[in-house]
Amino acid sequence: MKPWAAWLGLCGIACGALGAAWQDHSTTLIVTGDLQGHLEPCGCTTPQTGGILRLATLVKALRSKQDVVLLANGAMVNDVGKRDEIKAETIAQAYEEMGVGAINLAEEDARLGIGGIYAIQNSSNSRLVCGCVTPTPSLPLKDTRQEGPFLIGGASTRSRQIASDLGSQEIGLDQAVEKLISDAKGLDLAPVLMLDGSVSDADRVARKFPQLGLIVYRSPDNVPSAPRYIGHSMLVTAGEGGKGVVRINYDGSSFGVYQAIPLGPDFKDDPKVARFYAEYLKRVDQGGFLDRLPRSPSAAFAGSLACLACHKQAYDVWAHSRHAQAFASLESKGHARDPDCVGCHVVGLNAVGGFHSRALNRNLANVGCESCHGAAKRHVQHPHAFKLPTVKLGACLSCHTSEQSPNFNPLTSWPKIRHR
Repeated sequence: MKPWAAWLGLCGIACGALGAAWQDHSTTLIVTGDLQGHLEPCGCTTPQTGGILRLATLVKALRSKQDVVLLANGAMVNDVGKRDEIKAETIAQAYEEMGVGAINLAEEDARLGIGGIYAIQNSSNSRLVCGCVTPTPSLPLKDTRQEGPFLIGGASTRSRQIASDLGSQEIGLDQAVEKLISDAKGLDLAPVLMLDGSVSDADRVARKFPQLGLIVYRSPDNVPSAPRYIGHSMLVTAGEGGKGVVRINYDGSSFGVYQAIPLGPDFKDDPKVARFYAEYLKRVDQGGFLDRLPRSPSAAFAGSLACLACHKQAYDVWAHSRHAQAFASLESKGHARDPDCVGCHVVGLNAVGGFHSRALNRNLANVGCESCHGAAKRHVQHPHAFKLPTVKLGACLSCHTSEQSPNFNPLTSWPKIRHR
């Protein structure tokens, strides 16, 4: 059975009842975060997991049946630039649509600067929290947010760098945690810490501050099948890339009944967040980010059709493969101008003479012969003087990575495109 099968009825995909363990509870927490700019699943083999559109479907379905607090542990983006600002705004807007309780400010987000912080705050209805810098009139950040029975705080092991990025004064991690616990006690709320830090950082915090019932940390791995405990503190992570979430029950006194939920294709796209995503793609197109990609000098390209005269058998294999329709698959989904996607669907995107647009380089659209063999115009003109390298299986792995093609099997895929 697929790991998300029990959720199908919940999201209107198939029939099924909620488990009895969730019937008598006060609050359900959903933990996400660390999207690293991944707004939607990407890849060539199924099942791709993750994405804010599927997350919204899950959260809204749960919220229709029970009290839900959504926690987002930062790292919305992983780079700096105008396109990353647009990504962060879109993610924050989606989080606000889901009714997010709090978003922790990670160091990656802080690199966007104060302007980026304002954009995130405006898009999320001021849901950012950060206890590791001193707030100022120009830095609209709170260290905690109250949501349901929780006081949710955000902190980071990289507080010094965040303070530097934002032109503020650093507040140490331990000091931020101490304040969270003290404030929560005064308000008679359960303190929850979202930590921009690793599992070892979370372990140390849990040992020093056993008053924390729940600590959310960051991890480059997938969502663990079980939580980690240090004493009575539960330590959880949603992993990296937004591929899954954690669901936790809080009964009014303790955290328990943990479930890891991969956001697989059985979760349909939420229509409202899908509109946000479509607007993101529109802004990326209008911003001309694809046109501004850095390019390197290279030999001249010829296009796959130029290979037909001498390599008919090889051309026929290519023409009947999915590679020959790779760019069309992007166009059908509105991604034809998205720099995150186009490189693996055309020839020579990073080369001066490579693909720029279908209008300018129709012969370089799709994954072509030169995607693997290299620029071939000289070979076409002088086939005996300029030989092209023989391609081996490793050529596939630059695009068919474990992230983008989770079930890619080179042993079964290679025979489909192999030719002589």
